[in-house]
Amino acid sequence: MIKASHGANLALHRPTAQGPETYTDEESMNNPSFYLSNKAVDGSAISRYSQCTHTTNAPIMWWLVDLEDSCQIHSVALLNRDNFGYRLQNFTIDIFRKDPRLEPTFPENYGQICAHQVDPVGASQWVELDCNNGPVTGQFVRVVKHSFGPLTLCEVRVFGYSCSVKTRGTYRHVPNTKSLSESREAMGVFSTPMQCGLTLWHRLHLNAFHFNKNSGYCEGYSTESGSHSSANDQDWDCFIEISD
Repeated sequence: MIKASHGANLALHRPTAQGPETYTDEESMNNPSFYLSNKAVDGSAISRYSQCTHTTNAPIMWWLVDLEDSCQIHSVALLNRDNFGYRLQNFTIDIFRKDPRLEPTFPENYGQICAHQVDPVGASQWVELDCNNGPVTGQFVRVVKHSFGPLTLCEVRVFGYSCSVKTRGTYRHVPNTKSLSESREAMGVFSTPMQCGLTLWHRLHLNAFHFNKNSGYCEGYSTESGSHSSANDQDWDCFIEISD
């Protein structure tokens, strides 16, 4: 079951890769779109094998998505295929700030570990894994495993927030924080903090906003000389404009 409580799906339609190679058989020869790495980010939650990624069997099997921006990643959700479900077990989700494929030790090198799943995921079932030690900042998200057959993923959703919300400038993301500023002004309800940031464009007297991750409610406010009066609150994230 997907909670989807940590922002938007950052992986949708983003560039992907898998390895060591994409699996081929007679069916994929006749249907070149079968088993490709982008099947996991096409937005289709279908668990039939033809709609899923599929690597060859090897000592190290991996799938990777480039979020095309530095993001704060809270959780990753995976949809398993409809048969041979036992294969999706004992895998790791790690996150990199730079493309790990450029490193000479790839794919043996590990990024910052988000989560590890030991037990098999049920056939046609979702599993959502929160990053164990809190949100991880990075651009490249990888699923990697070493055994139990090829790596097959029918959909992957990466939940979090962009670290560079841009409207007038760049915003510094302060997670799990609520502003105590007396200058707060209601901005509305939005699906993502980025949408609220765009609304701030027209209110030049405001240079920051905070966003409720549960309701989508957003308030803009002004900081004084970059100062930030705030309180810890798991339901809120603050975004403060960085001056040039």
